[in-house]
Amino acid sequence: MINDESSIAVFVVSTTGDGDPPDTVSKFRRRLKRKTNPPDMLINLRFALLGLGDSNYSNFCNMGKIFNQRLLELGAKSFYEAGFADDGVGLELVVEPWIEGLIPALADVFVPTSNSEHSEVLHIDPPDHENTDQQDTLNISSASIEELNILNLMP
Repeated sequence: MINDESSIAVFVVSTTGDGDPPDTVSKFRRRLKRKTNPPDMLINLRFALLGLGDSNYSNFCNMGKIFNQRLLELGAKSFYEAGFADDGVGLELVVEPWIEGLIPALADVFVPTSNSEHSEVLHIDPPDHENTDQQDTLNISSASIEELNILNLMP
């Protein structure tokens, strides 16, 4: 459960085979699927989601669609329209414009639009994949923002 006043997450969710989840997401998926989860479990979460799939399979971007729906069912609110990229025609056709739009959407979330002078300073650092025990995070810094840990849902 997210206990902070407000949390932000950016999910990139792939689908393998014919709509199956990747092995690395099984623990998180099981936790989201619990029927005992209260409907307001993620009420303080604002998120963006990018699904990756292949339209040559019948369940295109299945995991991204399932995660998006379940996050909404648990009270989370999307701050940016979900994207669903197709490896069958080229992921970059959706991924690149989605990422370009994500940057200003994140700036709007962290820096009020009335204080637009700070939005020019927005900088995004990718997660550190050297430490495999560390949960993937996306850190954002700005003149008015020290550093924020965007995704910290799992204990």
